[in-house]
Amino acid sequence: MKKLYTTFLALLIAGGVYAQCTPNGTYTSPGIYPPAGSSIKHDSIYVLPGASIGVNYSETINLVVPEDTTIMFGATTITADIDSMRVLQVNNMPAWLSYACNSRCSWVGGDNGCMNFSGLVPNSTNTYLMEAKLEVFANLGAFGQVSDTFSIWIEVSTGNSIGLATVQKSVPTIGPNPMSNRLQIVYTSARAESWSFELMDVTGRVVHNERGQFRTGNNRVSISRNNWPEGMYLYRFRVGDDLHTGRLIVRDGL
Repeated sequence: MKKLYTTFLALLIAGGVYAQCTPNGTYTSPGIYPPAGSSIKHDSIYVLPGASIGVNYSETINLVVPEDTTIMFGATTITADIDSMRVLQVNNMPAWLSYACNSRCSWVGGDNGCMNFSGLVPNSTNTYLMEAKLEVFANLGAFGQVSDTFSIWIEVSTGNSIGLATVQKSVPTIGPNPMSNRLQIVYTSARAESWSFELMDVTGRVVHNERGQFRTGNNRVSISRNNWPEGMYLYRFRVGDDLHTGRLIVRDGL
């Protein structure tokens, strides 16, 4: 999802606290609005005001979620409405740091959101690297709803500042859709990792299941149609911990 993997998503993170902060409604354009005193480096890292050792820390970030995005189905680009996005989990968050956000850290397209980072900074200088995993839901009209997950890496330093960095993962290309005889999956992997592809009919019956191992770099998987009748199918494509789902149309004679 092209627009979803832009820098503004680097701040849609959470850590298990669902108290409320209040969004700043003066922001109307999709994007991230860090608090005064913040800075940006390398065009993707938001550095919040410094967290001083032994002092209570509290800073609020505002955001506006986009209303739509673009998704590639084979060689076709489809504009999809953003239904919602939510935080699944955050790994390796230090015990001293917590967050609060509005709407239980789940926003619909066009929403104003906010996140407040707070905690008593410990009497030590350290740097922590956390991974936030998010899930996004988009509506494709006649093709139904699809979801995608991706990771955001967050660096937290005591005695200095908190930086939030986006690491963009590859989005698989699965197509053509509709397909006739052969389905191609193209994926660029940052490391060697396992993958699985599962295809189900509309009743939930699994009609095809395939697994393999990706190497680091560009990968291509070819899956042949195996007596699948014409119709609509649901697929689940998993790479490591990331799950990609969608609908696949099978037609004869394309």
